[in-house]
Amino acid sequence: MWVRLLLQLLIKYMVPLQLDSNSMKILSLFLGLILFTPYFLGADESVAFGAISTKFTADLPTSVTVSGSSPVGFVFVIGDLTDTLTSVTWDGASMALVSKVQIPGDRFIYAWCIVSPVTGTIDFTGATFTHGYSSFYTGGKQTSCPDSSGTNTASASSAIGVTTNVVASNSWTITFSADDVGGQTYTTDVGLVRATETAVGLTISDSNATVATGNNSTTHTQGGSARDLGGISLSIAPNVLVAASFN
Repeated sequence: MWVRLLLQLLIKYMVPLQLDSNSMKILSLFLGLILFTPYFLGADESVAFGAISTKFTADLPTSVTVSGSSPVGFVFVIGDLTDTLTSVTWDGASMALVSKVQIPGDRFIYAWCIVSPVTGTIDFTGATFTHGYSSFYTGGKQTSCPDSSGTNTASASSAIGVTTNVVASNSWTITFSADDVGGQTYTTDVGLVRATETAVGLTISDSNATVATGNNSTTHTQGGSARDLGGISLSIAPNVLVAASFN
């Protein structure tokens, strides 16, 4: 509509004028840019929680039913006492290792991700012990994951804080932690707890909202005796939709 109005004004006021050749060239170039060059508008999708599975073991891999647009899938798992988990697949597709860290003197914990997952089975290679959850979020960036990640450990503590340096605007954060003893339930100071498994001291939470760019820290806390802990935090960038328009 605005192009039509501009042309009407040009015809009314500019055409009757006696323009030299250089002025006509400039006017022609200007009109050509308006009429034949599209402009692009980028619109971010909004990241949102999709679903999270029940707990799984090596004998019972489980997944979630994936739905919605631009999904990003995650697997958070406690492994062996040594770093033995070499790969994870989601419905046969390889997942990317986000990060891993060893609980002091205890097991390794891992976070894995995949873009555009479909409903299917989670399978592991290398580890004899696997305990954790799979989940997915919608509206996530579809070219790579995650946006950022960080790890931390704590010894003889009732809490663990993990920081990740968020890059993309309108991202969410997810934090996964576990301890060496179990028997306690953890809370989070950011967002919501999505899964907790008291037997192994496992907690998964997310921001449940967009966060600022830069360093973002999440702390998981329990009210019992001290534990050794490991934690991983990551961020999910929103998917950017690019549309061309000639309006």
